[in-house]
Formats: sequence, C-alpha cells, structure tokens
Amino acid sequence: VAGPSAAAPAGERQLAALVKSTPAATFCALVAEEPHRRDGPALGSADTRDAEAQVVASADDGVAGKPSAARRSIAKAATSRTRGTKSVLFIRVNFPDSFAEPISVSAAEALMQGADEFFGRNSYGALSLKATVTPLLILPQPKSWYAAQSDDFRPLNDARAAAETAGYLTAAYDLDCMFSTSIPGKPLGLGYIGGKGVSLHLNDVGVACHEFGHNFGLVHADAWHETAPGQLGTGVVVEYGNPFDTMGQGWVEQWDF
Repeated sequence: VAGPSAAAPAGERQLAALVKSTPAATFCALVAEEPHRRDGPALGSADTRDAEAQVVASADDGVAGKPSAARRSIAKAATSRTRGTKSVLFIRVNFPDSFAEPISVSAAEALMQGADEFFGRNSYGALSLKATVTPLLILPQPKSWYAAQSDDFRPLNDARAAAETAGYLTAAYDLDCMFSTSIPGKPLGLGYIGGKGVSLHLNDVGVACHEFGHNFGLVHADAWHETAPGQLGTGVVVEYGNPFDTMGQGWVEQWDF
C-alpha cells in the first residue's frame, strides 16, 4: 500500500500507517471479515467464489464471458463509454413468494442520484447517469429457486425479460441495473466487467458505484502487503485490499476511484 503524501489529511496518513504496520495474515483476515464486503458472498454463506469473474469478451477473446487478462488488469475503456450522459434502466423486481417492495421509486431515484454525483465528481463532470425506474415487476421463479442456481446473473437476465414485457426495452439503455431483496447465498452486488449489467440487493451508493465501476472497465482495487515491513519482493496480494478506493475497501465517506 503506497502511503499518502505529507499533504494528505491526517486521517489518511494514520490509516496508511496502520495498514503497513498490520501483519499480512491479520490484514487478510480483517478484509475477509469486512461486514460490507460489496460483492463477496452474502453473510453466512460458505461460498467463497469470486462471483464477479464475468468478463465481457472483446473481439479477440474467442468465448464470451471467458476470464482473460482483463480480469486482473484495468481495462482501458473507450472514451465514448466513460464520457457523456449514460441512460440507466433501473429494474425493481421481487419474487412470486415475496411481493414486498425491495426499494421504493423515490429511494431508487435517490440511490441513482447519489451514483450520478459520484461519477460526476470522479470524472470532473465528464460522465453522468440518468436513470429510468420501472414499476415493481415480479420474476418468474421463487427466491429459493434462484438461490439454488449456479448462474448468479440469472435474476438479472429474467429481470430484463420482465422489463421488456412491461414495455422497457433494455437495448435502448446504455446501462441497466436490477434491484431485489437479497437472495440467500448470493452476493449483495454484481457487475459485468467492461460490459452492461448490474445486480443489486442493498440500497447503498458505494455498492452501486462499485458495480457500475465494473461496467466501466474497472476490476477490484487490491493491495500488496509486505510480509515484513521494508522487505521488498515478498508479500501477498489482498483482493479488495485498497482502503482508499471504492473498487476495494474504500469507506462510504471516501467514495473515490
């Protein structure tokens, strides 16, 4: 973890010092136990797979969705993808065995307004989001059925189909996002890397920005933690380990890339 400059706020300098002085094993354990880990498995789940290893294939990938070098490096997105106003279809859904509204229209609009402000600030005004919020739609299968599926993006695919049936053509939007109550054993947030598609189960601006960050081509912000302070070349890579980045373990009040 690179320490902040001397001009950085005192809180950041103290946090950087704490990270560097923490033994690697302890640091890894702290990250793994973070209660708001944005896209790891839901709390209480034994599933430790990286549910976000979904890469949209480029022209030379061969197989759509095949994890490639883009999985572990920051994909340089085309200028057109990260500039201008991006339309977002926000699809509110629930299940045949759970009709409760997962998020109200006003709360969904507030969530997307927070995301818009985040991207506007981080892009110096070059990128903004404009969301259209759907009525509450019902997915075709009960929640327990989706919990048993290996495809974590199946609810998103079914939400897109339900939206089109209701007259919302997902192809007409730059981005889309499904929001439902949480599904047992599934991550609270998912996002395709370098492609369209976000699945949310938590009303949190930081989580939403993390997942849309994947859509814009970003992977997780990791940390290199030295085995011993000052000993070069030995250590571990801690996924999500960057405490200053929304694509890592950045706290809500930080919200930065």
